[in-house]
Amino acid sequence: MTGDRRGGVQSVETAAGILAAMAAADGPQSLKSLAAAAGLAPAKAHRYLVSLVRGGLVEQDPASGRYALGGLALHLGLAALRRLDVVELAAAALADLGAAIDETALLAVWGNRGPVVIRWREASHPVTVNVRIGSVMPLLRSATGRVFLAYLPEAATAAVLQDELAAGADESVPDVPRSAAQARSLAADVRERGLARVQGQMLPGVAALSAPVFQHDGSLQAVLTVLGPALAFDAAWTGANAVALTASARALSARLGYHAPPETGGR
Repeated sequence: MTGDRRGGVQSVETAAGILAAMAAADGPQSLKSLAAAAGLAPAKAHRYLVSLVRGGLVEQDPASGRYALGGLALHLGLAALRRLDVVELAAAALADLGAAIDETALLAVWGNRGPVVIRWREASHPVTVNVRIGSVMPLLRSATGRVFLAYLPEAATAAVLQDELAAGADESVPDVPRSAAQARSLAADVRERGLARVQGQMLPGVAALSAPVFQHDGSLQAVLTVLGPALAFDAAWTGANAVALTASARALSARLGYHAPPETGGR
């Protein structure tokens, strides 16, 4: 094995590149495809694959000759996932997001009564809202709730949605669903954009944008939200806040083991 100038082991890095190529593939791959993806000559890739098969990190189908990740790779992946703490990871994500756009940011997860705020980071110009850690957000009037409505199974949100629709919405507040059909239309729009937005629907004078955070199996893990005074907050779908929020949510999803479909870059 050859060490590089930083004391690393080049052969381990090469093997890691092959494993990364396999992880990114749709299924079992041929030697030629793996070698191309890893940037190696087929003969060199084959030598590494022989060792990876012996070590249990790779399996080879005896019929097709194609290669796939082996049992040890699965064991290592599951062990890594068990050690992930979304709350701690989110703390770093919120800090990075705040540094990028200096807006108040929060992380929410689904509770038994709806979206619950579990992390909160103030901007240098705090916005006056009665939302803090432990607050339960409305499903239809908050950007956070709208993302949960869009990405959770309907059975998970049905009771909360029914209660909110039964309670009714202030007729003076625009763009709030008042029927199940309107709620489904809103959810579809959120999924299409990959973002949810409110501009005064929850709190007068406060705007917010929210984005989904997915876990390794593609299910919704949490929701990241940024908010601020409506007159100063960039709520444009393609504005700086939306771009930074989307990037942060995708990065956090990746840390949780989620791989976005390459054709959309989203869920």
